Amino acid sequence: MATPQYHLPEALTHVLYEMEMLHGAAALIRANQIGTPTHNAALESFIVHARCLEEFFCKPEKADDNMQPHHFLAGYPKQTGSAFYARMHKEIAHLTYSRKRPGERRPWKIGQVLGEVANWSLPFLSAALAVDELTNFANNRSLILKQIESFRQVQKKRALALIENDSGTTATTEATVASTYLGEDIGGTGSAQSGGVCL
Repeated sequence: MATPQYHLPEALTHVLYEMEMLHGAAALIRANQIGTPTHNAALESFIVHARCLEEFFCKPEKADDNMQPHHFLAGYPKQTGSAFYARMHKEIAHLTYSRKRPGERRPWKIGQVLGEVANWSLPFLSAALAVDELTNFANNRSLILKQIESFRQVQKKRALALIENDSGTTATTEATVASTYLGEDIGGTGSAQSGGVCL
């Protein structure tokens, strides 16, 4: 499909907004007690923004107005999608019979989702930073730099959790990785013991 007739530097602000909101929702998950409406709203917001970014980076164009990385950076390749997309689609974005009963709910592995989005986002952001047309619009350059730093922190903290595990000092669970990023144990009341946050 052809690149839409849209001011691409302005369109990039929407991509950066999705990334900003993903990090903001992760912070709200940390700040609110598991199982409360505010916590659940933050978790749902996090999943919706992650799903939006996965569609941007990994999914084929479905409509003429869907933004794609190659619109901004010619020839930019599609990325490999996550294992979470179908679940995001069925359990959060739509009201389906695929939703689990309360006793069957699996945790959302927040740290793993963040890590996958970081892996998709960092190469794109680094390449966009070199394109003056994209960075000279409004405050795009500072927003790109902020997201690069945020996603690098995600990668560092995930790597630290995995390195600590390899040295025998930490258990290998997504709860460990997520708590390293989110600053809390998210495997407590209202969530599965294998690590993560349930709805």
